[in-house]
Amino acid sequence: MSEITTSKTLRPYLGAKLNPIEEGFLTYSMRLEDGRGLKSARLKIIFLELPKYKHIPDEPIEKLTSVEKWAKFFLYADSKEKEDYIKNLAESEEEIMYAQEALDSISQSEAEWIRERDYWDAVMTERTIREEAEIRGLKSGMEKGFQQGLQQGAHDNAINNAKNLLKMNLGSCEQIAQATALSLEEVKSLAEELKKSE
Repeated sequence: MSEITTSKTLRPYLGAKLNPIEEGFLTYSMRLEDGRGLKSARLKIIFLELPKYKHIPDEPIEKLTSVEKWAKFFLYADSKEKEDYIKNLAESEEEIMYAQEALDSISQSEAEWIRERDYWDAVMTERTIREEAEIRGLKSGMEKGFQQGLQQGAHDNAINNAKNLLKMNLGSCEQIAQATALSLEEVKSLAEELKKSE
């Protein structure tokens, strides 16, 4: 097989090779930069130039190559007159059968397609709204929790300072309450606890 190189700007990034299999049919595989292994065994892009296949007569399907069958499938997929021919193509190639099933499922009547699209639009909108609400709720909860943590930490620090001041006898309960921003009742309660523990 001869190689058709991609443009110099794409080649270093994709390590791409276009391989002609027959006239009007190219495969595109993404390879590693050294050209040895495939970047993805699943991804294979096929270029099929349909105008080059229009001239092929509707011969018996068993005489067509696999590429010609695919070309006929794409050329006639939406033709009501060629439904039987497409059905026979699908029966002859399993992959074409899968393609026909996929095409049938997306080629429903326009009203069904619109209804399906609207349904999924509504589902996705609802999910987005719910996810955004959850994120807002989490942020709000985290902010409240952070604020409560700061307040609790400040209060715990004030209690520790008041206990130290009381142990060192550095002021009256009123002065310590004023210095630590604790209530007079809290400072008196701490003073009583310290007396009991002595």
